[in-house]
Amino acid sequence: MTASRYAGKKLVNMARSGSAYDYQLKKTTAGEKLEKLLDFDFNFHKEKSSYGTHSLHSFPAKFPPQLPAFFIENLTEPGDVVLDPMAGSGTTLIEAVLRNRYAIGVDIDPLAVQLCRVKTSSIGNPRFLVEVIDEVVYESIGLLEHSDLESELNSFFDEKTREFVNYWFRLETQKELYAIIAAIDKFTKIIKSKYKRAIKDFLFLCVSSIIIRKSGGVSLALDLAHSRPHRYMDKKIPSAIIAFKERARKAVPLFAANNAHAKFSKVFLGDARDLSNQIRDQEIDLIVTSPPYSNAIDYVRANKFSLVWLGYPISELSDLRSRYLGSEKAINTGTLYLPLRVKKVVSQIEIRDKKKAKMLIRYFSEMKAVIKEMYRVLKSDAAAVIVVGSSLIKDVDTQIQRCLAEVAMQDDVGFELIGVKARALDRNRRMMPKRNSGKNHSQIEKRIDQEFVILLRKP
Repeated sequence: MTASRYAGKKLVNMARSGSAYDYQLKKTTAGEKLEKLLDFDFNFHKEKSSYGTHSLHSFPAKFPPQLPAFFIENLTEPGDVVLDPMAGSGTTLIEAVLRNRYAIGVDIDPLAVQLCRVKTSSIGNPRFLVEVIDEVVYESIGLLEHSDLESELNSFFDEKTREFVNYWFRLETQKELYAIIAAIDKFTKIIKSKYKRAIKDFLFLCVSSIIIRKSGGVSLALDLAHSRPHRYMDKKIPSAIIAFKERARKAVPLFAANNAHAKFSKVFLGDARDLSNQIRDQEIDLIVTSPPYSNAIDYVRANKFSLVWLGYPISELSDLRSRYLGSEKAINTGTLYLPLRVKKVVSQIEIRDKKKAKMLIRYFSEMKAVIKEMYRVLKSDAAAVIVVGSSLIKDVDTQIQRCLAEVAMQDDVGFELIGVKARALDRNRRMMPKRNSGKNHSQIEKRIDQEFVILLRKP
């Protein structure tokens, strides 16, 4: 499969976007170029990260867009194919399409997939979209006033999902959210636009964005986007309809840059451990990805607050959680060919907590499957950039960056390690858990204070 598979024909006459991240390394050999890239500062703390569609929706542990942009600018040309096999919020994909590269994203989480698709889509004429938003709001208010929404809610959710929704959302908020969703369904069926599907996905995502927020979301959960949710019955809940209108209208201008680039992306619901249904051998020019942090962030915990409103039952989301990479649920063990460093780390943790040790074995074995797939789909002499967080389990440094680097260099994988570089995390912009105000830092704070950029080359 070539790039033409994604857009119909090879891009021509595409000027590269002027960027501070192009360091004129094209004349060096591939190996020399990769080594020189590690000399640059990857912190980017003073750089603006809210441009384009990056700020459309809250998502945990997003890396700064300048990080994938740096590698895309220096390691690819316009028309090349950039892959993120664990696409998350779509940061890599956005940076790729803005630079006239073909972007392919894969994620196991349906909310992440919808988020990536919307962020890299064109949604058509902004004036028309604002009119649709206003019509949806008007219809929502009408449904709220004249329909028996409580009985419709009872049939919309199954019993277990209904229990979850009743616990976390006030009845008035439930009615408003249901009214918005019903109105979106109604108007996106009758509008005449080639962007009909993209508009519907965009509107649903705006509903999601007023639920999953750093603060002020319409559920009873406090600080849902950062940490384990806690219900606070005295929380001041805004009107969901007003919040939706404000969020949707504010989001329309974010898509201004997408119209010229949106056709150059594909996003799949899939598993990074097996990309055989999406990508054939040696089709990718660059991979930039950030795997889930081992033992740190539970993505489903927050995402389910939105996904239940998009038609996903709680039971299905529980099953999805068990299939997440390295999940603590449904731990599987077996005979594994892992590097000695991994086994040493695991043995230290096993003394303290056997369950955590098994979880870590699963994480590394599944990451090995991911890295092997990355190797398979990459072209020869191409690079894979893995951004991974530091982690402490039972006060043992898991050495994630070193262990994954050694996994990638195993004989049955095949990567060459160019280097590993640490970058300090800007906690406020990475949506990490809040700092403990006392002197003793929480365990999760200890696990997340920096991350590492692993740069690999396929010979």
